[in-house]
Amino acid sequence: MTPSLLLCYDGSTHAASAIRDASALFPDARADVLVVVEITSALLVGALHEPELAQRLEEAARSEGTRTADDGAALARDVGFDAQPLVRLSARSTWAEIIEVADAGNYAAIVMGARGRSGIARTLLGSVSSGVVAHAKLPVLVVPSHE
Repeated sequence: MTPSLLLCYDGSTHAASAIRDASALFPDARADVLVVVEITSALLVGALHEPELAQRLEEAARSEGTRTADDGAALARDVGFDAQPLVRLSARSTWAEIIEVADAGNYAAIVMGARGRSGIARTLLGSVSSGVVAHAKLPVLVVPSHE
């Protein structure tokens, strides 16, 4: 039986490289391509005062997350994975949401890039991957940047 992987994807070149590199290590594996969309505290506070606006913002965030997850799943299928998209909206940190998904699923490993797409993520030098590595109960493959 081939392993089931949790591929973390944010649309960045780093995440795409991680998916491509993982396909060489786990050919023909089944995978869920996870996109975590962080719901900011501003949106949560806004929901108290402008619920309709907050709902539209949440729908837009979910739509963007779905598009990104679909793109990631298509990439994963292109390199040989049997992949499905998975989107989670979360008010917690991205790494905590990844851990929750991993703990709830039946995965052999978590795969992610060393860095994300945001300037803040680059500044923090992989704070999401560091959080996942520190808290995961299963193996984590962090693929370094090829740049």
